[in-house]
Amino acid sequence: MRTVCLLYGCQCNACCDRIERALRRVKGVGSVEVNLYKATATVAHDELCQCEDLIAAIERIGFLAEVHATDHKCQDHNPSGNQEN
Repeated sequence: MRTVCLLYGCQCNACCDRIERALRRVKGVGSVEVNLYKATATVAHDELCQCEDLIAAIERIGFLAEVHATDHKCQDHNPSGNQEN
């Protein structure tokens, strides 16, 4: 499975490295590619890894993120933390 997250506050390569390390620690993540210029993180993962787990990992280290695209069902998450209905 693949999920693309939009990143907010990622401004340098060091930020990208921190986000990549945080995402790699999430259970079920296979590979991570963080793109500074597009402000995205593309994550390959198994079905046990939820979008919410990816967002939480990014937010724990001080960045904001939201799911941009995914090929499985997950709850929408936006950077303000409010769920939209």
